[in-house]
Amino acid sequence: MRYITLIVLLCVAPLVSAASFQEVVVRGGNYMIIATGEIQDSDRDRLRNIFVRRKAFPVITRLKTTGGSPEAAMALGQLYRDASIAVLADEGCDTACFLWLVGGTSRAVNNDVTLTGKVMQQRAVKRYLEDMDIEKETQSPWQQTQTVLTAAGFAEQVGERPAAVERWMNESCGKLSEEDNENFRALQAASFLEALQRLAEKREDDSELQPIIARQEALAARAETLSNEEKLALQERWFKLRACKESYIAERQQAFMEQLKRELAEEKAAKAAQATSAPAR
Repeated sequence: MRYITLIVLLCVAPLVSAASFQEVVVRGGNYMIIATGEIQDSDRDRLRNIFVRRKAFPVITRLKTTGGSPEAAMALGQLYRDASIAVLADEGCDTACFLWLVGGTSRAVNNDVTLTGKVMQQRAVKRYLEDMDIEKETQSPWQQTQTVLTAAGFAEQVGERPAAVERWMNESCGKLSEEDNENFRALQAASFLEALQRLAEKREDDSELQPIIARQEALAARAETLSNEEKLALQERWFKLRACKESYIAERQQAFMEQLKRELAEEKAAKAAQATSAPAR
């Protein structure tokens, strides 16, 4: 009877939704990964194998994961930091998703992030977050029972780029002045504003877009104060800076790809040696 009960329990127990990695080709022959399901211990090696097979890292990974192992998520975060990969959390992001997300060299969220205090209190997690350039003072409120970070809260407390990544980019390529940054955001706002206005015209209810449009209009007004020569010179400086950063990231990625290839080759050699030395039955 006991065995029958066990079989019944196994049949009705919910199945673990293993993570799924969809490879999607994007412009220029590059690819992105869409990750869904539960984060598990094997995911780091599965993604490494995808990278090595493609001989390239994805331009971005979009996270739609739900739950899973914090240890596995931290291994993924470290992999992504070493590989200099951008990460975006498309949907509601939980603790494991967050731990993976913060490893990205560029990271953002589209919705709320929900953090579980019991996990965030763990020593290994706190040490990992410090390695990801998130200071103790920032982490402290997250160690309560539960914390919900909005997209704006994430941008303010975590930031788009880790401090270490920002430093090595600036040291290698330089950076725009504060004035140039403001002016370039104004130029971007002018282009973005046109797209927003076209979208608003197609909607019956554009009330959600109007505050965004108002902010972009205020920024775009600054662009009108720039001469054509100033705009062209600013765009040239920005494109040169972007090209330098992309080149620097490409160099880091190439070096890390070679490391992953060696790692995979060593694992295969070890398995082959183990199979050879195993006694025949």
